[in-house]
Amino acid sequence: MKKFIAFLCVLVLICVGYLCRERLLSAYAKSFEKEVLKEPISLTLKDNDFLLSSDQKESYEGVLILGGNPIIRLNGAIALYKSGIVKKIYITKPRSYVQTYNGILQSEFEKVSLVLNHLKIPYEVIENPRNGATSTLEEAKDFATFAKKRGVKEVLLLTDSFHTSRTYATFSNVFKKEGLSTKLYIIGVPNPFYDEGNWWRSELGLRTYIVESGTTLAHWLRAFEGVEEY
Repeated sequence: MKKFIAFLCVLVLICVGYLCRERLLSAYAKSFEKEVLKEPISLTLKDNDFLLSSDQKESYEGVLILGGNPIIRLNGAIALYKSGIVKKIYITKPRSYVQTYNGILQSEFEKVSLVLNHLKIPYEVIENPRNGATSTLEEAKDFATFAKKRGVKEVLLLTDSFHTSRTYATFSNVFKKEGLSTKLYIIGVPNPFYDEGNWWRSELGLRTYIVESGTTLAHWLRAFEGVEEY
Protein backbone atom coordinates (compact mmCIF):
# COMPACT_ATOMS: atom_id res chain seq x y z
CA MET A 1 0.00 0.00 0.00
CA LYS A 2 2.80 2.41 0.88
CA LYS A 3 4.52 1.72 -2.43
CA PHE A 4 1.29 2.39 -4.28
CA ILE A 5 0.78 5.71 -2.47
CA ALA A 6 4.38 6.68 -3.21
CA PHE A 7 3.84 5.79 -6.87
CA LEU A 8 0.70 7.94 -7.00
CA CYS A 9 2.56 10.87 -5.43
CA VAL A 10 5.33 10.60 -7.99
CA LEU A 11 2.78 10.34 -10.79
CA VAL A 12 0.94 13.44 -9.53
CA LEU A 13 4.21 15.38 -9.34
CA ILE A 14 5.10 14.37 -12.89
CA CYS A 15 1.67 15.42 -14.15
CA VAL A 16 1.80 18.75 -12.32
CA GLY A 17 5.32 19.35 -13.61
CA TYR A 18 4.21 18.63 -17.16
CA LEU A 19 1.17 20.89 -16.93
CA CYS A 20 3.24 23.71 -15.40
CA ARG A 21 6.35 23.06 -17.47
CA GLU A 22 6.44 26.47 -19.14
CA ARG A 23 6.16 28.31 -15.83
CA LEU A 24 8.83 26.10 -14.29
CA LEU A 25 11.20 26.54 -17.23
CA SER A 26 10.68 30.30 -17.21
CA ALA A 27 11.31 30.46 -13.46
CA TYR A 28 14.45 28.38 -13.94
CA ALA A 29 15.78 30.83 -16.53
CA LYS A 30 14.92 33.77 -14.26
CA SER A 31 17.08 32.26 -11.53
CA PHE A 32 20.16 33.07 -13.63
CA GLU A 33 19.31 36.77 -13.77
CA LYS A 34 20.35 39.57 -11.43
CA GLU A 35 19.96 43.33 -11.67
CA VAL A 36 21.59 45.88 -9.40
CA LEU A 37 20.96 49.50 -10.40
CA LYS A 38 20.68 52.92 -8.83
CA GLU A 39 17.26 53.32 -10.43
CA PRO A 40 15.25 51.10 -12.81
CA ILE A 41 16.37 51.00 -16.44
CA SER A 42 14.39 49.25 -19.15
CA LEU A 43 16.31 48.00 -22.19
CA THR A 44 14.08 46.50 -24.85
CA LEU A 45 15.23 45.20 -28.21
CA LYS A 46 13.48 46.11 -31.45
CA ASP A 47 14.97 45.42 -34.89
CA ASN A 48 18.41 44.92 -33.27
CA ASP A 49 18.25 48.40 -31.72
CA PHE A 50 17.71 49.07 -28.04
CA LEU A 51 14.85 51.21 -26.82
CA LEU A 52 15.74 52.66 -23.45
CA SER A 53 13.32 53.82 -20.80
CA SER A 54 14.65 55.37 -17.61
CA ASP A 55 14.05 58.18 -15.14
CA GLN A 56 17.69 57.92 -14.10
CA LYS A 57 18.88 61.11 -12.45
CA GLU A 58 22.36 59.86 -11.61
CA SER A 59 24.84 58.66 -14.20
CA TYR A 60 27.39 55.88 -13.87
CA GLU A 61 31.12 56.43 -14.09
CA GLY A 62 31.39 53.78 -16.79
CA VAL A 63 29.92 50.59 -18.21
CA LEU A 64 31.99 47.45 -18.71
CA ILE A 65 31.00 45.26 -21.66
CA LEU A 66 31.68 41.61 -20.87
CA GLY A 67 33.06 39.53 -23.73
CA GLY A 68 31.15 36.75 -25.45
CA ASN A 69 28.32 38.41 -27.36
CA PRO A 70 29.89 41.59 -28.71
CA ILE A 71 27.20 43.01 -30.99
CA ILE A 72 24.17 42.84 -28.69
CA ARG A 73 26.12 43.86 -25.60
CA LEU A 74 27.83 46.68 -27.48
CA ASN A 75 24.50 48.00 -28.76
CA GLY A 76 23.18 48.03 -25.20
CA ALA A 77 26.22 49.96 -23.96
CA ILE A 78 25.94 52.47 -26.81
CA ALA A 79 22.28 53.09 -25.93
CA LEU A 80 23.26 53.74 -22.31
CA TYR A 81 26.03 56.11 -23.37
CA LYS A 82 23.89 58.08 -25.83
CA SER A 83 21.20 58.50 -23.18
CA GLY A 84 23.75 59.97 -20.76
CA ILE A 85 23.36 57.15 -18.24
CA VAL A 86 27.05 56.19 -18.52
CA LYS A 87 29.98 58.55 -19.05
CA LYS A 88 32.32 56.11 -20.75
CA ILE A 89 32.64 52.54 -21.94
CA TYR A 90 35.15 49.94 -20.81
CA ILE A 91 35.85 47.00 -23.09
CA THR A 92 37.65 43.79 -22.22
CA LYS A 93 40.16 42.05 -24.44
CA PRO A 94 38.92 38.47 -24.95
CA ARG A 95 41.40 35.99 -26.38
CA SER A 96 41.16 35.83 -30.15
CA TYR A 97 40.80 32.38 -31.68
CA VAL A 98 40.96 33.73 -35.21
CA GLN A 99 44.09 31.96 -36.44
CA THR A 100 43.55 31.98 -40.18
CA TYR A 101 43.06 34.76 -42.72
CA ASN A 102 44.49 37.33 -40.30
CA GLY A 103 43.65 40.78 -41.48
CA ILE A 104 40.37 39.60 -43.01
CA LEU A 105 38.56 37.99 -40.10
CA GLN A 106 38.33 40.32 -37.12
CA SER A 107 38.54 39.41 -33.47
CA GLU A 108 35.79 40.36 -31.03
CA PHE A 109 37.97 43.13 -29.61
CA GLU A 110 38.66 44.55 -33.08
CA LYS A 111 34.96 44.60 -33.98
CA VAL A 112 33.96 46.41 -30.79
CA SER A 113 36.77 48.99 -30.91
CA LEU A 114 36.13 49.63 -34.61
CA VAL A 115 32.48 50.49 -33.95
CA LEU A 116 33.29 52.73 -30.98
CA ASN A 117 35.99 54.56 -32.93
CA HIS A 118 33.58 55.07 -35.82
CA LEU A 119 30.94 56.52 -33.50
CA LYS A 120 33.57 58.60 -31.66
CA ILE A 121 32.51 57.18 -28.31
CA PRO A 122 35.21 57.33 -25.61
CA TYR A 123 36.30 53.97 -24.28
CA GLU A 124 39.11 52.37 -22.34
CA VAL A 125 40.59 48.93 -22.86
CA ILE A 126 40.96 46.53 -19.95
CA GLU A 127 44.20 44.80 -20.82
CA ASN A 128 44.90 41.14 -20.16
CA PRO A 129 48.48 39.94 -19.50
CA ARG A 130 47.75 36.42 -20.75
CA ASN A 131 47.10 37.05 -24.45
CA GLY A 132 43.41 37.74 -23.89
CA ALA A 133 40.79 36.85 -21.28
CA THR A 134 39.19 33.43 -21.60
CA SER A 135 36.55 33.62 -18.85
CA THR A 136 34.40 35.90 -16.74
CA LEU A 137 36.82 35.32 -13.88
CA GLU A 138 39.79 36.58 -15.90
CA GLU A 139 37.80 39.64 -16.96
CA ALA A 140 36.99 40.32 -13.31
CA LYS A 141 40.66 40.02 -12.32
CA ASP A 142 41.74 42.25 -15.20
CA PHE A 143 39.21 44.91 -14.28
CA ALA A 144 40.18 44.70 -10.60
CA THR A 145 43.78 45.47 -11.57
CA PHE A 146 42.61 48.36 -13.74
CA ALA A 147 40.28 49.71 -11.03
CA LYS A 148 43.09 49.69 -8.46
CA LYS A 149 45.44 51.64 -10.70
CA ARG A 150 42.82 54.13 -11.87
CA GLY A 151 40.84 54.52 -8.67
CA VAL A 152 37.54 53.48 -10.24
CA LYS A 153 34.76 54.19 -7.75
CA GLU A 154 31.92 52.38 -9.50
CA VAL A 155 31.19 50.32 -12.59
CA LEU A 156 28.06 49.12 -14.34
CA LEU A 157 28.58 45.60 -15.67
CA LEU A 158 26.72 44.77 -18.87
CA THR A 159 26.19 41.27 -20.20
CA ASP A 160 23.42 38.96 -21.42
CA SER A 161 20.57 38.54 -18.94
CA PHE A 162 21.27 34.82 -18.42
CA HIS A 163 24.87 35.66 -17.50
CA THR A 164 24.19 38.40 -14.93
CA SER A 165 23.92 36.39 -11.71
CA ARG A 166 27.19 34.50 -12.19
CA THR A 167 28.95 37.64 -13.44
CA TYR A 168 27.93 39.66 -10.39
CA ALA A 169 28.99 36.86 -8.03
CA THR A 170 32.36 36.45 -9.76
CA PHE A 171 33.17 40.17 -9.76
CA SER A 172 32.02 40.51 -6.15
CA ASN A 173 34.29 37.66 -5.05
CA VAL A 174 37.30 39.05 -6.91
CA PHE A 175 36.76 42.59 -5.61
CA LYS A 176 36.36 41.30 -2.06
CA LYS A 177 39.57 39.29 -2.28
CA GLU A 178 41.45 42.27 -3.73
CA GLY A 179 40.07 44.59 -1.05
CA LEU A 180 38.43 46.85 -3.62
CA SER A 181 35.72 49.27 -2.58
CA THR A 182 34.58 49.83 -6.18
CA LYS A 183 30.78 49.77 -6.21
CA LEU A 184 29.29 47.13 -8.50
CA TYR A 185 26.12 47.51 -10.53
CA ILE A 186 24.85 45.17 -13.22
CA ILE A 187 22.31 45.14 -16.04
CA GLY A 188 21.38 42.42 -18.50
CA VAL A 189 20.53 42.84 -22.17
CA PRO A 190 17.87 40.68 -23.84
CA ASN A 191 18.68 38.22 -26.58
CA PRO A 192 17.03 38.82 -29.98
CA PHE A 193 16.38 35.11 -30.57
CA TYR A 194 14.97 33.86 -27.26
CA ASP A 195 14.15 34.92 -23.71
CA GLU A 196 13.30 33.29 -20.40
CA GLY A 197 9.77 32.63 -21.66
CA ASN A 198 10.67 30.56 -24.72
CA TRP A 199 14.34 29.51 -24.51
CA TRP A 200 13.51 25.79 -24.62
CA ARG A 201 11.96 26.18 -28.08
CA SER A 202 15.21 27.00 -29.86
CA GLU A 203 18.48 25.13 -30.21
CA LEU A 204 20.45 28.26 -29.33
CA GLY A 205 18.38 28.84 -26.19
CA LEU A 206 18.75 25.23 -25.07
CA ARG A 207 22.49 25.31 -25.65
CA THR A 208 22.83 28.59 -23.75
CA TYR A 209 21.00 27.50 -20.61
CA ILE A 210 22.50 24.01 -20.57
CA VAL A 211 26.03 25.45 -20.73
CA GLU A 212 25.24 28.18 -18.18
CA SER A 213 23.73 25.59 -15.84
CA GLY A 214 26.88 23.50 -15.95
CA THR A 215 29.17 26.49 -15.54
CA THR A 216 27.17 27.85 -12.62
CA LEU A 217 27.19 24.44 -10.92
CA ALA A 218 30.96 24.15 -11.38
CA HIS A 219 31.45 27.57 -9.81
CA TRP A 220 29.14 26.74 -6.93
CA LEU A 221 30.92 23.49 -6.15
CA ARG A 222 34.22 25.37 -5.85
CA ALA A 223 32.81 28.33 -3.97
CA PHE A 224 34.51 27.38 -0.71
CA GLU A 225 37.93 26.88 -2.25
CA GLY A 226 38.45 30.56 -3.01
CA VAL A 227 38.14 32.60 -6.16
CA GLU A 228 41.38 31.22 -7.59
CA GLU A 229 39.64 27.91 -8.17
CA TYR A 230 36.91 29.30 -10.41
